[in-house]
Amino acid sequence: MPKYTILHNPRCTKSRNALKLLEAKKLNLEVIEYLDDSLSAKDIKELLAKADFEIKDLIRAKEAKEAGVDTKASETELIKALAKYPKIMQRPVVIKGKKATIARDDDWFMRL
Repeated sequence: MPKYTILHNPRCTKSRNALKLLEAKKLNLEVIEYLDDSLSAKDIKELLAKADFEIKDLIRAKEAKEAGVDTKASETELIKALAKYPKIMQRPVVIKGKKATIARDDDWFMRL
C-alpha cells in the first residue's frame, strides 16, 4: 500500500479535515507537524519536485507579509524563507509517492 505523508497544522481546519479523510481511509500515513518539525531547504526542493504547484503557490501571502517575506522573490529566496518561517507555508500538503498537492479544495485526493 502506498504511503501518504501530510504536512499538517493541527490548528488549521483544512488540515484537520484532510487528516480526518486520510485516517478514515485507513491509509499508511505519516503526519508531520511542520510548525514543530520544520522543513529544510533541501526538503522543500524535494517537495517541489513532486508538486503539482510552484513555490509561489506554497506561500501564504498574509503570513509572508507579516514575516517580511517578499512573495515576488526568486524561487531560491522563497525556499530559504519557507525553511526559516514555516508558518508561511500553505496547508495542508499531502504527498503520495512521487506526487504532492496542496489539499485545500474538494478534489485534492484525486490529484494524487
